[in-house]
Amino acid sequence: CKLTVIGEVVETTDRFLPVFQEVNDVSLMYPLRESIVSNTVMWLLSLGGPPLLSLLMKAADLASWTDVHHVSLSTMQALSLAAIFKRSVNVSVGRRRPSWFARVAANYHVADASMSYPSGHSAYSWASMGILSLFLMGKWRVLHRDRFQMLHLVLALLPIGVSTFIAVSRLVDYHHDFSDVNAGSFLGLCCAVLCYHLQYPPAWSSACDVPNSRRQDTNDVDAALFSADSDNSTL
Repeated sequence: CKLTVIGEVVETTDRFLPVFQEVNDVSLMYPLRESIVSNTVMWLLSLGGPPLLSLLMKAADLASWTDVHHVSLSTMQALSLAAIFKRSVNVSVGRRRPSWFARVAANYHVADASMSYPSGHSAYSWASMGILSLFLMGKWRVLHRDRFQMLHLVLALLPIGVSTFIAVSRLVDYHHDFSDVNAGSFLGLCCAVLCYHLQYPPAWSSACDVPNSRRQDTNDVDAALFSADSDNSTL
């Protein structure tokens, strides 16, 4: 898979730690626990959440097929961009997970145990759910006084609540430290904001609920053709 090729081809940096410090580093002595949110669940939510909700909104006549396309494309772009940055930093930094000693003792994904910074769950969930929240804010025009409704704002921020839960779960199950989760969440949010605005105007724009079009307006094309014909006839 292209999303993981960096982590598979490039070896993780082996961070130097003095023997005394490594043996006595209590931040690496947390127990090994199963993930509260598994990789499968995280990817199902990240890849399928925004496109599925846009399809449901299309079925309810609250969105268009262009919206479905743009949301799906934005989600894939944000996840791909987050994966590139996340895996590159993972192998460059080589930070050990809080459950490092337990993983080594159990011989459990030892290679992955040195890819703690930043958190992948946080980055991917924030990238995907960030796209979804921005989409809902734009479609419901929550930043405009003419249609501002607190209920719409709360509903639009629910996906951010989901990504926050996924990120915090990585602390509870001792797979990441606080800085890992913060960096991953920030990375995912930046990717979401950037990729969303490739497809939609900003949420404060008067046309925030209208997806960007890559096709030139038909009237503009006709006007251009008419102008070209007039120039030719003049010559």
